[in-house]
Amino acid sequence: MSEAPPPLPVGAPVPVRNGTTLTVVIGTRGGYDTVAPVLDALVPQLEAVGGEVIVACGNGEEHPTEPPVTWITLRDANVLRLRLRAVETAAGTVIAFGEDHARPAPGWAAAVLRAHAEHPEA
Repeated sequence: MSEAPPPLPVGAPVPVRNGTTLTVVIGTRGGYDTVAPVLDALVPQLEAVGGEVIVACGNGEEHPTEPPVTWITLRDANVLRLRLRAVETAAGTVIAFGEDHARPAPGWAAAVLRAHAEHPEA
């Protein structure tokens, strides 16, 4: 087993290996108004790292979006089914699950990719 690389300093550029990208999956039953504050915090981070977010909505609401956001509607689906559908659509090599009520801290997306770069065996 090879030795793990040293940790990256906070704020260091995130090394992307072999096209590693991040997809954040959010399942919601609440619709756009519920998830909008999360997207406001998440989208700039994903744009900075070349990632995407897939929102799967179970209340039947259609919502036009543009990259890096993809909106999927599955009427009356529970959150687990919504997440599964979003994962099936994901393009990222790293998939993270978000919540429709939890805004990520600044630098969260880069930290997720940094952790995967530092510990590819995980």
